Amino acid sequence: MSDARSVEQLAAENAALRAEVAQLRVENAKIGELMAVIARLTERIAELERALAADSSNSSRPPSSDAPWAKKPAKKRSSRTRSGRKPGRQPGASGSSRSLIDDPDDRLVIAPNRCHRCDASLAGAAEEGRQRRQVIEVSPVPPPTVTEYQRISKICGCCGAVTTPSWEDDAVPAEHAQTVSAPGSPVRIGPETCARAALLACAHHLPVGRSRDLLEALCAMDVCTGFLAGIRGRAARRLEKTFLGHLRTLLASAPLLHVEETPGRAAGALSYVHVACTEYLTLMPVGDRSAATIDAGGGLAEFTGCWCATATSTSRPSMRGAGPICFGTCTRSPTPTPTAHSGPLRWPPHCSTPTVPHSRPANAELSASMRRRSTRSATTTGVPSPEATPTTGANTPHSPPRHAPSSTGSDDTRT
Repeated sequence: MSDARSVEQLAAENAALRAEVAQLRVENAKIGELMAVIARLTERIAELERALAADSSNSSRPPSSDAPWAKKPAKKRSSRTRSGRKPGRQPGASGSSRSLIDDPDDRLVIAPNRCHRCDASLAGAAEEGRQRRQVIEVSPVPPPTVTEYQRISKICGCCGAVTTPSWEDDAVPAEHAQTVSAPGSPVRIGPETCARAALLACAHHLPVGRSRDLLEALCAMDVCTGFLAGIRGRAARRLEKTFLGHLRTLLASAPLLHVEETPGRAAGALSYVHVACTEYLTLMPVGDRSAATIDAGGGLAEFTGCWCATATSTSRPSMRGAGPICFGTCTRSPTPTPTAHSGPLRWPPHCSTPTVPHSRPANAELSASMRRRSTRSATTTGVPSPEATPTTGANTPHSPPRHAPSSTGSDDTRT
């Protein structure tokens, strides 16, 4: 009888425990749901707090969007700290100043006439010492120099023909030849004045009105505002004739060239600024995005070095016939780029280790083309083709590219 009760009690306790476990499972599921809701709400609250704290000082919002009662003083962005030293030259630091010159334009001697103690005359007295001080001052602005060229026509005494020399005659100095021979007004502004006007308006980026006033103050040249407004175009045309050809020649001979483009407005319409530059040279032609315009502006069809450009740059059509192409985004793309040289695909040595493979349709098509080319090259060189190892997701973030050049170098990669 007792055994039967024990079994019944155990069964009852077991049923109670099962019911409790089922209830705990339901509660745990509810707790999991509540935790997920709390996580979502916490993330949402953080996002709203970031949006609420955003203003013109920590986001791209304009200053006009800031509430006038909620403006805060700008945070200190500089990482510089106080050094504890007083401003100015520090004790023990070597000073620098102008040196006296031995041949000044003018000398004025200051000598005493009578003794400061006994009031005796010092005429013919011996000199005890001499101190020198010099004042450097600009000269008054000289008036402009006017040179008149007179072209004389003569009548032949034999046949009566009238002979008039050309304005490009050898009698005209070389520095004034272009200015005198150009059509237009009989009074012309000389090349030195044009150069100084271009220096103010172009090199120092001064407005037209201020450039005119400064040119008159420093050079005593009173020119009209329209002359200053057109000096930029005149300087550009002069550079295009004499300087741009030399610049294109230097860029074409560079071993590494960076090319890029950016949209901009020119002549009231949308255009594109195409950049071709090295560490010291920069060429920025403006035009549309066609390959013909890029080639005409850059004039680098004969370039055989290494290009560096982004994967989406339309400057790429002008690279036909160039040497290895190094995409600037190769740090994010593990796919090597085909070159104009024969042989297997290899990474240019300038490229960094790729991190994340790309998956754009254009890049996929390019990858397929490169795999076909690499397969043909592998049959003769023994280099394994990328067909054996997929390019997408195969490279780890810290592994070198599959087609990286060996330490001994290769003929189809350039530095």
